[in-house]
Amino acid sequence: CAVMLVLGMVGIASAVPFEISNSSLDVTWTWGGGFLTYTPNSMSAPVDLDPGDSFDFTFGTLDIPLSLGAGTAELSVDFYTPDTGGSVSGTGDFFVFSFFFFLAGEIDFSDPKIYAYEYEGTEGAMSIDFHDLSGITLGTSIDITGTITSLDTPAHGSAPVPEPATILLMGTGLLG
Repeated sequence: CAVMLVLGMVGIASAVPFEISNSSLDVTWTWGGGFLTYTPNSMSAPVDLDPGDSFDFTFGTLDIPLSLGAGTAELSVDFYTPDTGGSVSGTGDFFVFSFFFFLAGEIDFSDPKIYAYEYEGTEGAMSIDFHDLSGITLGTSIDITGTITSLDTPAHGSAPVPEPATILLMGTGLLG
């Protein structure tokens, strides 16, 4: 019984499956303007993240064939875990100069965003760090990417998940 208890409790700190179902990019020009299109990516299958693990993802592709200007870009991403759904938005300043085969500019999304979820009765959180972009490239398409990290600490101050070593110690004590 004690061995089954230990093995059953070790599964408490399991991986959290999540999906990205959609993303959108809204651009507000402060000055200038131009043509741009955003094509979102979605996941073909859910991804499991253990606490502390990270996953790099391309949220979509931004094509800017002809533009000159600056403004604000807001990237919204729809997340889904089995028990929770929601979205996360990152807003950043941008500057762009693009002419058919040449693209120069930058987008600064600043600090990572937090996505709180509930999975199998336990609250948790993921950090979404939208990667800043800057530089010069041939072509007019750029990928909007980011890193998703499952945080070690649960969201909203809920009870921490027991460590496997603590559970093993308790199980061997019960066995003894």
